[in-house]
Amino acid sequence: MWLFWGILIALFASSGHPQPLEDSDSISRGKIILGILTFIAGLMCATLTPIQI
Repeated sequence: MWLFWGILIALFASSGHPQPLEDSDSISRGKIILGILTFIAGLMCATLTPIQI
């Protein structure tokens, strides 16, 4: 079963990354801010030391 999934993933990975539909569009300021806020929220979800009970 693992061999099947390994071959399937290798076939999908060999096709490469798809090209964007509109490569000339720039990212708006609102999307950049949203991306930064999402990144900060993700960092806040991680703890530097494990929680001990």
